[in-house]
Amino acid sequence: MMDEVNSSRLERRWKPDIIGLTESAHAQARKIDASFSPVATEAQLADWESSHAIPIFPELRDYLLVSDGLEASRGEWWPVLPISSWVVHLDACESDTPVVLFGETDVHRFAFFRNRGAQIHQIDPVTGENTFFARGLFRYLEKLFTGQ
Repeated sequence: MMDEVNSSRLERRWKPDIIGLTESAHAQARKIDASFSPVATEAQLADWESSHAIPIFPELRDYLLVSDGLEASRGEWWPVLPISSWVVHLDACESDTPVVLFGETDVHRFAFFRNRGAQIHQIDPVTGENTFFARGLFRYLEKLFTGQ
């Protein structure tokens, strides 16, 4: 019963808020929509964390329990890739800190670092330049959908 309560709480929080982001002037001008994927299970998330020795920060974990991925702009963007498509690599500039590439647009890839919690960075796929983008998943989505 508790799982059902948590599931509906999460669904009410994420899906309507993201749909609301698609109604921003920026999103409408660029025809950015949102398509949700089936949910990830706790077992899938635990398996991923265990096999990579990287915790998924809580806000992203909550989202994945509502939708394992978020497709936008008619498939041109994946603000949240399905967990099976995440790429983990070591960032030599960060003393071999694991970096998780979990999202991409037509211009950037987006990642979180194992040791930085909910900080999301954008990475230029050509130069590899890494810059801070947002703190937390919702702020990240808000910036993508509203063009901030």
